[in-house]
Amino acid sequence: MTSQEWVKNKKQAFAELSENLFSALKSDEQVTLSVSGEDSLYCRFSQSKVRQPSRVDQVALGMSFIVNNCELKKSMVLSGDVDKDTRKLMSLVESARKEAAILPETPFIVEPKNLASSDEDVLLAESNGERLLPEMVKPLQSVDAAGLLADGIVFRGNQNSLGQKHWFSNESFYVDYSLYSSKQKAVKACYADTKWDQAAFEANVSDATNQLSHMRLPTQEVKRGNYKTYLAPAAVNELLGLLNWGGWSAQAFKTGRSSLKELAEGNRKFSQKMNITEDFSLGLSPKFNSFGEVADDKLSVIDQGELKTLLVSSKTAEEYSDLEGNRASAGEGLRSAVMGTGSLDRADILSALGTGLYVSNLHYLNYSDLPKARVTGMTRFACFWVENGEIKGPIKDLRFDETVYNIFGDKLVDLTSFAETQPVIGTYEQRAIGGSRVPGILVDEMAYTL
Repeated sequence: MTSQEWVKNKKQAFAELSENLFSALKSDEQVTLSVSGEDSLYCRFSQSKVRQPSRVDQVALGMSFIVNNCELKKSMVLSGDVDKDTRKLMSLVESARKEAAILPETPFIVEPKNLASSDEDVLLAESNGERLLPEMVKPLQSVDAAGLLADGIVFRGNQNSLGQKHWFSNESFYVDYSLYSSKQKAVKACYADTKWDQAAFEANVSDATNQLSHMRLPTQEVKRGNYKTYLAPAAVNELLGLLNWGGWSAQAFKTGRSSLKELAEGNRKFSQKMNITEDFSLGLSPKFNSFGEVADDKLSVIDQGELKTLLVSSKTAEEYSDLEGNRASAGEGLRSAVMGTGSLDRADILSALGTGLYVSNLHYLNYSDLPKARVTGMTRFACFWVENGEIKGPIKDLRFDETVYNIFGDKLVDLTSFAETQPVIGTYEQRAIGGSRVPGILVDEMAYTL
């Protein structure tokens, strides 16, 4: 079965299931159905050998049921048999009716509307499939590599009882992997795209292998202190991801839980070199949210260092009359973030850094002082001490503790002239969607505390 045929079958099944339910609703009942699914090849590999290939075909459905100003949410896994799934879904509706009769009203309900419908399929003429496996391991034979390949189709759908319909599917892959030295020091890398490009993957492995050669140099003792730092795109993406924990959220700002409170109030700014947009042209995430609302193709969030807008969901707009919704997701985070590039070329990174730290990855990030946007975390994998533009060797893991106003603002020297796509690689319950495109950044000074 081709990708197009598989997606067509899922789309038709969802439409039929929705119609079966909507036709059985009472006049005062409103329902929104959301569906998510995948047909994915997962392959774990270690010591550069395929160890555990498997295929996952699954679909999950969520329901928002509204009656008498009471909203209930239910979920189920779909079997693929429309008649069987209809019966199970109707039993959920009956359960919701009974619960709604005894529950209080739900505040700030976002009632379904029929504003517009959309249908977007980003599929390949010929799928990558299992033929990727020998191609993937070919350039890894000279190194010790471990990781995960995920390839295939993911989709999201949304329909409501007023007739609004949305659909999005995407066919893509990522190889999330690490290379290990004889002393078990690791370099982490990721290659992601839609159509497999063997030359591009080999170049990706070559870059990681080059970094691995530096891991064989003597380990450098770096004491706590303030150091000039280059943060590679993967590290920048971790910082940007942390800001999704309420940083851009209007709800978080209104309730005093926003890490970017001072930015939202206009008391602080980022560097004029900083530009961040929500840009769905990446094709990694649907423009519609769980309410069935379609976002603009692009939304400017940071423009030349100034906050242009917070993300406001319709539920937040219902709660606060002074806010206007901009069709954000329920979580009010960036779903498809793009950070603007700068003027620092790849070949000039080490010379521009001079003496300081080259940080490839960060992990275990959290806020150490949320109202002041102070964040902490650990360096990870291929991080190096650099002197006079020359890598001297890997460092032991360090903990940093710094404000994003320094990293993206006062201490920002430049951003790279290139950017890299960083897909969301979560696989809890099902393969995640979304991602970002970010450059690397050079920071004049970052504080390392341990």
